[in-house]
Amino acid sequence: MRIFFIFSVIIFLISPLTPGGAETFLEKQKNFTLELYKRGRYFDSIAEARRLQLFYKHEGLNYFIYSAYFWKGEYGTVINNYQYRDESAELKLPAALLVSRSYFEIGNMGGSAGVIENYIYEDAGSFRLDLFNARIDPFLYADDFQLMKREIYIADPFLADDYNFIRLRKELLARESITTKSPAGAAVLSAFLPGAGQIYSGYYSAGLLSFISVAAFLAGGVHYKKDGSDARGGVLLFFSGLFYAGNIYGAYNAASLANEAVISEYRRSVNSVRAPYEPGRFYDIEKVFR
Repeated sequence: MRIFFIFSVIIFLISPLTPGGAETFLEKQKNFTLELYKRGRYFDSIAEARRLQLFYKHEGLNYFIYSAYFWKGEYGTVINNYQYRDESAELKLPAALLVSRSYFEIGNMGGSAGVIENYIYEDAGSFRLDLFNARIDPFLYADDFQLMKREIYIADPFLADDYNFIRLRKELLARESITTKSPAGAAVLSAFLPGAGQIYSGYYSAGLLSFISVAAFLAGGVHYKKDGSDARGGVLLFFSGLFYAGNIYGAYNAASLANEAVISEYRRSVNSVRAPYEPGRFYDIEKVFR
């Protein structure tokens, strides 16, 4: 009986290594890994995919693993560990786009642009619009309209017939008609007339309040000085100076906030006409597990 038990255990342990057993094991492991991914259990799917790599070699497994890291917000892991340049020809651009987007997510616009700078539209095939999106993102979020126009000019011969590109190009070029405020100019205006910079920036209530605050303390200080109450007059004049300085700083901030609101709305409009980034759009992840 003991011999039979030992024999059964041995058979169980080596069964995945036999041809029929290996197929069964791999199929179960593939399905299980993919199911974890679809359910958003990304770390679990990564662990199972690593295990799967011991028995199953597929060019898309690394892309799958780092896509899962991306969805989990582990952008640094993607950037530091994914050897995307070693991927096959089919995966080189999708992998580069994944790393580029990871840089973008952590706010490293230079890194985002650098990863894809050597890819050209002529060789991008069906990913030309995606390459364009990845290239203009750093310029869009840095509000560098000149570089955006340059990229549109470069991409136009390859995407001129693409309806989605035409819509996107129109939204991007709308930046030219958007006027922004000068923070420095607003500060200068408020230096000459308290509250003027805030009013220039569209913050009328804040501008009126700034003017009243500075004027009231200044008037009170002068009044007490004339009446011989130097101590009270000095205190009020001191606070008048503080409000005056704060009014200048506030004017600068008001113009900056006004610009941020306008540019944010512009970005929202641009993003409304393009698909959000999803690693699965560039490579059929389910193909890895078939």
